[in-house]
Amino acid sequence: MNLSDYEKSRWLFKILRDFYMFNKHTDKAIIHLLLKMLKQDIEFFRYNKLLVALADLCHSLSCNVDILNQRLHRHKVYYEEIKRISYAMTLEDVEFLFIKTVTVFPKDIADIDILVYAEDDLIAAERVLKNIGYVKRKKSQEQHLWSLHRNNVIVDVELHTGVAAAGYEYYPKDLLFRNAIELNGVKIPSPIDSILLNIAHSVVKDLYITLADLLDFSLTINRYEVDLNRLIRLAKDLGLSTPLFLFFHIIKVFNRESYERFNHSMRCDSLRRIFTVTDCTKAPIRPAINTLISSYFEMTVNKLKYKPLLKVLHEVLSLPLGKGMDTLLYYIIGAKPLVKKFSE
Repeated sequence: MNLSDYEKSRWLFKILRDFYMFNKHTDKAIIHLLLKMLKQDIEFFRYNKLLVALADLCHSLSCNVDILNQRLHRHKVYYEEIKRISYAMTLEDVEFLFIKTVTVFPKDIADIDILVYAEDDLIAAERVLKNIGYVKRKKSQEQHLWSLHRNNVIVDVELHTGVAAAGYEYYPKDLLFRNAIELNGVKIPSPIDSILLNIAHSVVKDLYITLADLLDFSLTINRYEVDLNRLIRLAKDLGLSTPLFLFFHIIKVFNRESYERFNHSMRCDSLRRIFTVTDCTKAPIRPAINTLISSYFEMTVNKLKYKPLLKVLHEVLSLPLGKGMDTLLYYIIGAKPLVKKFSE
């Protein structure tokens, strides 16, 4: 089964979307083809954060594969830790929420990202993690990393005081906390904030878009019946119109018949197409350079509406720092993105 990345992407997108959106189970012949594809190119699934979802699909037909079972076990341990951390931090009155981790589509989790509101909350959160067995690994400009070994799984937790690439804030923290919701006892961003945080992180921070990101985008819109006009208005208010329209464009390329309702939204700003044309034949998908420039320009101009010029310049100048240089270098040379190994 020698399919191109584009053919695999469209096929997997439809199968997994139907499974999670419509509870449509595929047959064992399709599962056999998926497992053959997995054996031939497991890296494709790993880089697109699809192994947990594939395991979920296979288990629906009582099909077990060792590597998929291991991914499901790891995912379960991470979710148990999310609930345990949430409970412990709530008892200590820490103001926090989980970001990019608890999602509608079960992406492969790299680590647990926790956003804290203030410096006092960061100190309290670190104290809580230490008290429940976590060990601090490192502190940098962008993150405070803690780890725990549980049930043969290394659980990594990153504490953040802002949603930023180096010092460049790409999503306002106050908005996330103001609109936060609680799901099964866990505090997470609202559906619309979750969608926009997903697209912003993928396009302007990671500089690549996985199939899991696209599926989460689609499933969140469907599950919460998100008003697309409201979504577009908020994206415009935050300077995130270009990343949002890029996602619209890719979804249409992958699944045109199911997303015709995006047509009206895209016609609202036809000029935006110039900045969202990108190569969808490789997955993960790398935003084109014109998309990145347009995105950062739009966000920066938007910042000037509510932040002093010197503060905005400071944020822009911070971009070469931290993990940003590594990410940018990988983007420029066309290398595969930085993704955790199976052993991590």
